[in-house]
Amino acid sequence: MDHKRNESYCYQPCNGLQTRIVSFTLFAIIMMMLAVADKTWSRANVVVDTTTFNKHLREKRAIQDSLLRWEEASPIPIDQRETFSGLSYFQPQLKFRINGALHLYGRQRQMLAETNTDTLVNVVRFGRFAAEFLGERFWLEIYRTKGTDELSVFFTDSTNGSSTYSGGRYVPVHRQENGLCVIDFNEAYNPYCAYNNSYICPLPPTQNHLNFPVAAGEKAYNQ
Repeated sequence: MDHKRNESYCYQPCNGLQTRIVSFTLFAIIMMMLAVADKTWSRANVVVDTTTFNKHLREKRAIQDSLLRWEEASPIPIDQRETFSGLSYFQPQLKFRINGALHLYGRQRQMLAETNTDTLVNVVRFGRFAAEFLGERFWLEIYRTKGTDELSVFFTDSTNGSSTYSGGRYVPVHRQENGLCVIDFNEAYNPYCAYNNSYICPLPPTQNHLNFPVAAGEKAYNQ
C-alpha cells in the first residue's frame, strides 16, 4: 500500500468561527509521481541497496521542496515562499527503517487529541507498532485517517526542541499482509503548524515518546 505525507489531521481556522479540514493536494501529487518506487520501499522483506535508497529519498525530497514553494496549498507563508530554498533533512540512514509487529485493537475508537492550541481534534486509534531499535524494545500507538486506510504515528523524541520541531513529528506506517509493519523514520515530517502557526495540529500522545534520538527525516523549520 502506498502512503503519502498525511496532513489531513491538521486544521486551519476559517472565518474565525468554523474550522475546516484543508484539502492538501500537495503531497498527493508527490505520491503519484513516486508511487512505483514507494511500493518497493514499503515492503518489509525487500533488500535495500544503500546507494539506490539514498538517491530515491533525495529525489523525493527535491520534489517535495519544490511543491512547498510553488503549490498554492503549501503551508509555507506566502511572504516566505520567494526566499524558501527547501527544508532541512538528516542524512538518510537505513537503520531508521524499522520492521515491527502490528497489534490491532479489538475495537477502533475515536479519541480527542490535544493540539498546539486549546482545540481538541478527533483521531482514530488503530493499534500498536511494536519493534526493536539497537537492542531497545519500544511501541508506538498508530492512528488511522477517518474514512481511509492511511496509517500514521505521531511521536516525540529527544531531538525535539533542538534539531527537530518542538511539538514532535509524524511518520507514515506501511502495513504488510503478514501482520507486520514498516516505519521508516527517514520519512518523518513536520506537521503544518511547524511552518505556519495558523494551523491546528494534533500533538503526539505521551505514550509515543521514544527514548532514543530519531536523527532522521525532517529537521526543524527555520524561516
